[in-house]
Amino acid sequence: MNKIKKVSVIGIGGVGAHAACFSTFISDNLVLYNRQRSDEDERVDGMIRDMCDALSHFTGCNIKGSNSIEDIADSDVVVTTIGLGREFGFETRDMLFFKNASLIKVTMDNIKKISPDTRVIIATNPVDYMGTIAKAAGFPEENIFCLGGELDTARLGRFICDALERKIGRYVNPRELEDIYVVGSHGPNMIPVFSHGKFEGKYLKEILDDGDIKAITQQTKSEGATITKKKGKSGAIGPGASIARMIDKGHNGLPMIAHTYVTPAELKELGIEIDSDNSVFTGMPFRFRSRGRQLISISMTDEERSALIKFIKGQNARDDEVRVILSKTEEGLSKEEKVDNFISFMAQKGVIIKPVLGEEGGYEIYKEDEDPRNALSINIWKYI
Repeated sequence: MNKIKKVSVIGIGGVGAHAACFSTFISDNLVLYNRQRSDEDERVDGMIRDMCDALSHFTGCNIKGSNSIEDIADSDVVVTTIGLGREFGFETRDMLFFKNASLIKVTMDNIKKISPDTRVIIATNPVDYMGTIAKAAGFPEENIFCLGGELDTARLGRFICDALERKIGRYVNPRELEDIYVVGSHGPNMIPVFSHGKFEGKYLKEILDDGDIKAITQQTKSEGATITKKKGKSGAIGPGASIARMIDKGHNGLPMIAHTYVTPAELKELGIEIDSDNSVFTGMPFRFRSRGRQLISISMTDEERSALIKFIKGQNARDDEVRVILSKTEEGLSKEEKVDNFISFMAQKGVIIKPVLGEEGGYEIYKEDEDPRNALSINIWKYI
């Protein structure tokens, strides 16, 4: 296997720790960085010691921990995993943006100063927005990627295999599947594309019935929330492994799926026409070649293509929206202003947040199409 020279991972939470562990199998050098909270903060050293105990017999990677951001210099890939993750079933990725956007802005600025030519992979939610922040920091479009499609496609493959196992009575390995993808968003608007997927030379639609296909699509879209609800926190092992797959596939020119900037001309070659001159940040399958990145042509139904176009059109306004939101997360704003900005932003996403009368500092949340009497209590300060 052709290993990558140096990978750096920022953040020692669940996703960061697992991304670092899996990346030791595909890299010669790995740096795990975490900001030191105090002189007594030795968490990153403890994490590295634990990793070395686990990996010493499996990988020859040179593993280093650091509290100094300068140590990520000259990285081929820098992965950032910092920020809030979902803990509760009612939480959406959009709810995390106010807090995470400001963290990613500072992080991207720091990476650009120290390792300006690196490829950056952002695993912080909501990833649909994060490319805009990396681009604003000065990274070229071709070096910006976000986790999403690789993870969601793994989930799609798992659910397809489960359905096939029920049909044919044997275990099916996802490697036996062909032409399955999840494109567009990493969220409820994601688009599972497997209308032309195959198993043992047959189209999946010839093996699975309409009920199976609809169930697989819904399971794929909701699996992140399901894991959060059952586990008590968002997934970490799956995202960590998906990040390592992205790094490995990108380095070795293999097909991968990630959020990336795509030009209107590239989309037109795939039969997708958009009324814009600007690149859009969206999940698509592609591979790296000696002359740059090449999109992979995928067969879609009219319904799948329409859903992707709808998502892309929504992304066209994302740059302006992100700039406005970032201005509303800056220091100097009062708590009341931040609360009002957050509530207004979530209302645009169809989520209602209201103060609880008679309860100081209390807030409740519900979707606009739900009965307000079923509202749930939230700690609004967590998100701003």
